[in-house]
Amino acid sequence: MVWDVGANAGLYTQKFRDSLEAGGHVVAFEPSPRNGEALSEKFRGDGRVSVQVCALSDQPGQMFFEAATDGDGTRDHIVEYDTGLKVEVITADILVFERGIPSPDFVKIDVEGYELHVLNGMKRILQE
Repeated sequence: MVWDVGANAGLYTQKFRDSLEAGGHVVAFEPSPRNGEALSEKFRGDGRVSVQVCALSDQPGQMFFEAATDGDGTRDHIVEYDTGLKVEVITADILVFERGIPSPDFVKIDVEGYELHVLNGMKRILQE
């Protein structure tokens, strides 16, 4: 099980998927509604990839999201001020221990400076 946290356009999601052994799976996490929709379309019908349109953090809820003006999504990020766009935020621990998503064997995290929040939201996973 591979988690691609901050999947953006799915470049690494694709690479991970292509290197999976039989029975392997990739979960792509992407908070951007635009990128999440594109990822869902890209991997529609692919049983080896699941897309979660949400951000991982240390607390569940909603946060403001800012999309960079360059449009490629590589600098989109969670912010603490009102941008008019809210996204769902969840912890990895909740996903695994309450919602039944399998725990990852490998995690790639690229979330524009928000990495520590993601790691703090997966303390139990990392301990176990």
